[in-house]
Amino acid sequence: MGRALKILSKQSPASQRKKLWSIDQSHICSVLGTCFRKSDLRKMARKKQFGLNSEDSDFLLHLALVNQVGARTPTPRALNKMLDNIYKVAIHRYAKVKDDQAIKAFWEEDILSGNIPGAYWAIMTHPSASLELITDIYGQVQMMGHDTLRNYQRDNRAFGNLKEKVALLEKVSGNERQQHFKEKKDLEKKLSDLSEMKQLHISLQAENSKLKTLLDQSSAGESGNLKQQRDELRRHIAYLCGRLDNLSEELEVKENMLKIAEKTVNNLEKTQTGIYFENEKFRQEIMSLEAVLHPQISTTCNCADCEDRDTNRCPGPDLCGRKVLYVGGRQSLVPMYRRLIERQGGSFLHHDGGIEVARARLPEMLTGADAVVCPVDCVSHEACTCVKKVCKRYMKPYVMMRSSGLSSLTKGLAEIFQ
Repeated sequence: MGRALKILSKQSPASQRKKLWSIDQSHICSVLGTCFRKSDLRKMARKKQFGLNSEDSDFLLHLALVNQVGARTPTPRALNKMLDNIYKVAIHRYAKVKDDQAIKAFWEEDILSGNIPGAYWAIMTHPSASLELITDIYGQVQMMGHDTLRNYQRDNRAFGNLKEKVALLEKVSGNERQQHFKEKKDLEKKLSDLSEMKQLHISLQAENSKLKTLLDQSSAGESGNLKQQRDELRRHIAYLCGRLDNLSEELEVKENMLKIAEKTVNNLEKTQTGIYFENEKFRQEIMSLEAVLHPQISTTCNCADCEDRDTNRCPGPDLCGRKVLYVGGRQSLVPMYRRLIERQGGSFLHHDGGIEVARARLPEMLTGADAVVCPVDCVSHEACTCVKKVCKRYMKPYVMMRSSGLSSLTKGLAEIFQ
């Protein structure tokens, strides 16, 4: 008996945690919905032990699992084991605290860092968590789901507006391109006309030279007949000289018109190039926004089965709670910056470069961050200098991005953490 008591006294708090089937039945739906992703449900649907139909919708798979949790049967035991394995880091962290106040403090930290699923599972199975605390946190998670739906609707409207803007830009670009081709064709015709005029000018000069030679030859043995021919030749030469002068003036005017037209073509080509790059920029913004709004489309990693998960060898995409400080940027995109970083498991910090937030706080925030990103097109020179100086001093990874768009932020994160 004494030996048994000694063994029990050595058991860690984690071994005394609640099991999935011992959680209040009204909370099971929230726990499974929050802690299992859609990809997890699809994996379980392919395994016979859960008895799920892989052709069912995500909701029906979730509902089938909820209905199977109620007693200590193989299915709840398997689900409990999967959740313990997925969120072992969070379980170990919460095992260090013993009272509601400390648990709630950890919970508030995890909300800010975006580590809600793991924290939720650790608290719902914590041996020291009171019923009052569990009920409170359950209610918070329910309200988060409502907020997420409202944010999704708002972001979806912004996404639609951005698509309309890109379509308008493409239409404008197409019209400019057609106008450019039309003007280019007109210029080519004018160039052809100028070339013909030059050839005529050369032939007239040659003919004038021949006539002058004949006039010089006839002046030596002049007779009445030759005098008449000479006068006619002189009149013809005078006419040709007048014609030549007119053609020369017209040629000069056409050449000036050609220079103006060439300059116009160059400006149009520069404008078209600018519209093309702006169009590509908006396309990249849409791709980044789609990644934020629909992360399940591009999510292909199997973090739950990865041996390198939560280690230094982890290649991503999870930022594992690291703090990313964004210095500067467009104020209207700050919620998008936050969503993009928190979707990848990071903690978002922001300093606007001194517009509203005091510049004196920037060095303090830089030293507390794990990585720094700074768009050079939307931040003060003083803030850029401070970022480079502090990051080099403390050897913190940082990226000076070319623009403040979401695509630049995505590339910057990949450059830092991969």
